[in-house]
Amino acid sequence: PVDSVATEFRANWYVLTQKDENMATGIINGMYNHKDSLVSAVFALNQSNVFKALELEYLSSVEFHFPQSSYSDMNNPKTKEFYQTYINRYDKEPDKFALLGYDVTYDTLLRLANYNNYYEALFVKESNGYDNKFLFKKIPRGGYYNMGTFILSYDEDLDIIAE
Repeated sequence: PVDSVATEFRANWYVLTQKDENMATGIINGMYNHKDSLVSAVFALNQSNVFKALELEYLSSVEFHFPQSSYSDMNNPKTKEFYQTYINRYDKEPDKFALLGYDVTYDTLLRLANYNNYYEALFVKESNGYDNKFLFKKIPRGGYYNMGTFILSYDEDLDIIAE
């Protein structure tokens, strides 16, 4: 399918909206086979099991991007320091709930310290924690929804990086 729609003269972006393993594999294999002649990128709407069956080298070479609600940048010195402090105190690495609890508390305290009205502060800007991103939207029927998402991809060393 890639041969029929791709062009060598401009970027080719593919957005995979389905969980169809055959289609995803076909597109990524086709792009991998043309990686030297095409500038391309694949964007998935989720990181499903469909992509876990593919070689990381393939995903890296086609600039595969996917959303994730949490991501710890272990190359960041502050993240490393947080992990080490947590390990020293609790004798284990923080799990996703410890990270979420810390990030939510820190985000709340920052918003309270910088704005007069907390509910208005929710919508001012996006904030990043050690493992979570916060960008709140009001739900029409009441409540709030966190739209904060990391866009991740694989680099040449097959490490996951945030865009």
